[in-house]
Amino acid sequence: MNVLGLKAVDRYVGSPLCILLSLFRRQQALEARSKIIFVQLWGIGETICTLPTIKAVKKKYPRARVTVLVTKRNRAVYEALPYVDDIIELNLTAGSVASFIMAHQNDFDIAVDMEEYLNISAIISFFVGKCRIGYSNQIRSRLYDVTVPYNDRQHVVQTYFELATPLGLSAKPKSLEPVAVGREAERNARRLLKGLKGKLLVAIGAGASESSRCRMWPAQCFAKLADVLISKHAAKIVFVGSGAEQAEVERIVGRMSNRGAINLAGKTSQEDLFALLGKFDLFIGNDSGPMHVAAAQGVRTVGLFGPNLPARFGPFGTKNASVYKGTVCQFSPCINVHLGKVPDCLYSKRSQDYQKCMKAISVRDVLLAAEEILK
Repeated sequence: MNVLGLKAVDRYVGSPLCILLSLFRRQQALEARSKIIFVQLWGIGETICTLPTIKAVKKKYPRARVTVLVTKRNRAVYEALPYVDDIIELNLTAGSVASFIMAHQNDFDIAVDMEEYLNISAIISFFVGKCRIGYSNQIRSRLYDVTVPYNDRQHVVQTYFELATPLGLSAKPKSLEPVAVGREAERNARRLLKGLKGKLLVAIGAGASESSRCRMWPAQCFAKLADVLISKHAAKIVFVGSGAEQAEVERIVGRMSNRGAINLAGKTSQEDLFALLGKFDLFIGNDSGPMHVAAAQGVRTVGLFGPNLPARFGPFGTKNASVYKGTVCQFSPCINVHLGKVPDCLYSKRSQDYQKCMKAISVRDVLLAAEEILK
């Protein structure tokens, strides 16, 4: 089932189920804290943003066994982290979810549901946790014992952290946590970049999640930006992304005047990409997973925003920057993850206003942002 299908089932089946289950909920207090499970089932970028919270909880309760419940798409983020003891991968099918619930009913002292919107995560938390913590928005909040307001006026890193304040966390994070990479991934990254020498090694992420392609800056803009970086900064340009983004990158490279840009979209595993992104001097890209990975790996990062707010999902950290021109569009922000709203664009694809907010970002805007954080 694709992303849109899963979300539709979650909404129309999950919501009534949450109401039904809430009739059987008995209030549980936060008592034992020796087994804690964090539920995070979706995108790479959001998963990256959960790491400071999970690390802080493990630091506060070093004897607690910390488990994360994930799907195949985001599992790699948690691999080999010293503050994660167990990773459980779940297929989001009715049979797999039911089997997991039966095998782990009341197995954890505390279940922390880090999903902003999904009903299925609340349902899972309801069954596997003795005490459940989640956001107070939506019908699903009826299944939690402790709720925390979802603050959509701050960065999601802070919002995740606030979700764990009932566990005694106080000091807010100031940076992301790096993703762990193995020796083989490091070797693969060095091999892919072998021979690339220049004053500035730049990675560009021109793609975006399949759920909202309108977050993508136009191909001709990325092509012009790459040309200027090469001519003005003697930069070496490497495009990264998924296999589904290979063709788009080829179109961008084909529009460039300067030759020599490398297309690595679809040519790396997730772990290889994590290692690869840590090798660059600068990352520039759309609001997407690779943007958050680059920031987590300590690379100076520029994120491009329009349908979503950088105040919520920009590259987190003091040496990063965001370019946002959403004020030109009456609908921005049209993406509100915590409300389950992730549209393509509220203008028709045949309209000249389609992607109005992203088209408003100029190459000069991006260059100025990049040059500022490179000082």
